[in-house]
Amino acid sequence: MKEFFSNLWQKIKPKKKVRWVNINGKKVKVPRDNQTVLTKRKGVEKVIFGTVCVFFSIYAIMLLYPLFYLAVNSLEDSVVYALKEGSEKFGLPEQLHFSNYVKVFTQLQFEDSTFMSMLFNTLFYTFIPTAYGLFWPTLNGYVFAKYNFKIKGVLYAIAITCMTLPIMGTGGAAFKLRLDLGMYDNRWAFLIGGTGSFDSRWLILLGIFKGIPWSYAEAVYIDGGNDFTVFFKIMLPQALPAIAVLYITAAENQWNDYQSMLLYHPSDLTLATGLYYIGSFLKRGGETIYYAGLFMSALPFVIIYMCCCESMMKNVSIGGLKG
Repeated sequence: MKEFFSNLWQKIKPKKKVRWVNINGKKVKVPRDNQTVLTKRKGVEKVIFGTVCVFFSIYAIMLLYPLFYLAVNSLEDSVVYALKEGSEKFGLPEQLHFSNYVKVFTQLQFEDSTFMSMLFNTLFYTFIPTAYGLFWPTLNGYVFAKYNFKIKGVLYAIAITCMTLPIMGTGGAAFKLRLDLGMYDNRWAFLIGGTGSFDSRWLILLGIFKGIPWSYAEAVYIDGGNDFTVFFKIMLPQALPAIAVLYITAAENQWNDYQSMLLYHPSDLTLATGLYYIGSFLKRGGETIYYAGLFMSALPFVIIYMCCCESMMKNVSIGGLKG
């Protein structure tokens, strides 16, 4: 804990006006920019920016508190937690019971689906279909951004119109279509169901590819390359940072999606659907193990966002042309 706060202080403490730099084996004093986020602003800007920071800090705490509640109560003794009433359940446990996390793998299950089988289904239905489903909007976005064809405007208008339709308005038709095509409750048909190309990801990728100069392609054509070379070796690598961000967000949505799995794939319980069922039929005394399962299911993407937040917030439309 002491090391954690020490590292935190190193990040937020005011920086010195000078820093030492090693140049040719000698240490030289170099002026340092000591401006912070607030000192770069003046007057009303400081008030507005400070108010926004406070607002979003409170919002972040509200989002993190449920995760903290799960972590704390997942370490409580099941009997002690069952005897607690009201505000007592928000207190810290007197003794930490890490054995609850071991019991998740042995006791937490719904019918014949264990925690490990639900985890396997979650991994299968998350990472493979997400990559496959993102491939088509990437192709579509590139074609719409860099090529002109006769029905481009018509297809664009149809895509925007379809995107504005309420999801609940298309739910019945989507269910009937999957049923008629034999895709209902079919593990491998789930991949085919993820080939939709016109969605918000397509619009984002369309804008990203538009921001990449066509001068790259012209240079490739001069060197004897073709359209496939331009896309796979020039355009796609430059769009990969943005595609990676879209992949992470899409994978998180799929990881936490329980409604689609309940509707279209009820036989294969994922963590989201399994924990939903377990929570619906939860008996007194099993809350701590259930909280441990919820915390474990939320932890992977919390770690991913902690590791990738800086990269995800950076500008991904950085070009490579010089001169």
